[in-house]
Amino acid sequence: MYLGIDGGGSNLRAVLTTPDLTPVAELTVARTANPSSIGREAAAQLLQEAIAAVLAQAGTPAESVVAVGVGVAGADAAHSSAWLTEVLRPVLPTAHLALSNDIEIALVGATGQRFGMMLLAGTGSALYAISADGQARMYGGWGYLLGDDGGGFWIGREVLRAITDLSDSLADFGDARQRPLVRHILAATGAPTPRDLIPWLYGTQPPRTRDVAALTEPTFAALAEGDPDATRIISAAANVLTGYVRMAQRHFAIPLSHLAFGGGLLQSPTPLQAQVCAQLGLAVPPAPKYPAVLGAALLAALHHPL
Repeated sequence: MYLGIDGGGSNLRAVLTTPDLTPVAELTVARTANPSSIGREAAAQLLQEAIAAVLAQAGTPAESVVAVGVGVAGADAAHSSAWLTEVLRPVLPTAHLALSNDIEIALVGATGQRFGMMLLAGTGSALYAISADGQARMYGGWGYLLGDDGGGFWIGREVLRAITDLSDSLADFGDARQRPLVRHILAATGAPTPRDLIPWLYGTQPPRTRDVAALTEPTFAALAEGDPDATRIISAAANVLTGYVRMAQRHFAIPLSHLAFGGGLLQSPTPLQAQVCAQLGLAVPPAPKYPAVLGAALLAALHHPL
């Protein structure tokens, strides 16, 4: 059998499959296994317990697992393969280990092969591409301080900047309250005035990265009312994301038929999704062939075919 493990930012999923990827047992744990978030000891325990549980559910010994595909947020095989091996070997002593990252298993699942592009836009943004000859490259994905342009935090930050710029430029800010973007953002943050955005943004620890990213929703509402700043910012976000796709196509000649969407802003029907599809000439958003956890099992099969 093959085992797939998807350790995303919010949930840990595991699936045990037959050689043709038919699920035999599945498990979802509503916790992250990201060692950067919960520590390596807690992450290791969570992963081992999930593997033991899915094997027990199937009533099969660990030795029946021929190969396991693994993608865990915060534990990319590029820098964490030794730790992942240390975690997995006690519970999977004989399985071949196909160690990767959470983006690659999502791509493999979405396209059904280790080839294509995964465009992500959630709190952050990135594009992960794998060429026909197996070369892998990340575009973007620099984190909220260095980049992640086009993602939720970037959109929220640009929106806040637009409001502060407007506040500085007007003799009487009261007039700007009629602007849809200003009205929606102040309502969403509970800030009576733009100056009250300062304690809202800086008055908590850790930084409000997710709260800033959540400002995409009131921004979309303002966009629907024709707000010019909301229109400009969402268009700029779409430009950045489609730019990643164009760069990957130039470097690797990957067709759009092998493009997948990831992250909440692109996987659901948002105005950003619509604009990205329009700029790329896609009639409909790409639909994934398999979920990421089955992508992990498929990666195991690709590494160790029966």
